[in-house]
Amino acid sequence: MRAFVWTMLQFIIEKDLLHLERIVQQASDGTFPFTYWHARIDALRSPTSTPPITRRIDRLKAALSALEARIR
Repeated sequence: MRAFVWTMLQFIIEKDLLHLERIVQQASDGTFPFTYWHARIDALRSPTSTPPITRRIDRLKAALSALEARIR
């Protein structure tokens, strides 16, 4: 049962991460503030995250920060 829960958690994180990787470039349209997007990305961090997931989260966070800096 524990392995199943861990697998499902990783699946949900992966799904959200894929979505955010696609949508973050549109964050500059002003629909949601940058704080919203930062919070969405930060919510994906987990003590059980694998190194590849952690690296993707870090890259996404950096890309969002760079986009935010260009806009401001």
